[in-house]
Amino acid sequence: MKALGLFQPGALTYLYAPLLTCRWRIGRRAVAEAYVVGLQWVLHYYYDGVVSWSWFYPYHYPPMISDLVRLDQVKIAFEPGVPP
Repeated sequence: MKALGLFQPGALTYLYAPLLTCRWRIGRRAVAEAYVVGLQWVLHYYYDGVVSWSWFYPYHYPPMISDLVRLDQVKIAFEPGVPP
């Protein structure tokens, strides 16, 4: 297998393709937004308790750190739900 540098053209597609089952451009953004919401859920959990019983991170892998840009507009809202 040939080594592929992270900043070479096509590198992120090569890395994401086997891990995520979502479209390339839209999928990267969706993974990054879900990850930021997950970080907020964890902060709520440790500081205020469970903020939502039904929320979950829908992907198996986190985004690349280079995809966590321009996420200040992400709308974060949790539905409380009920404990299992």
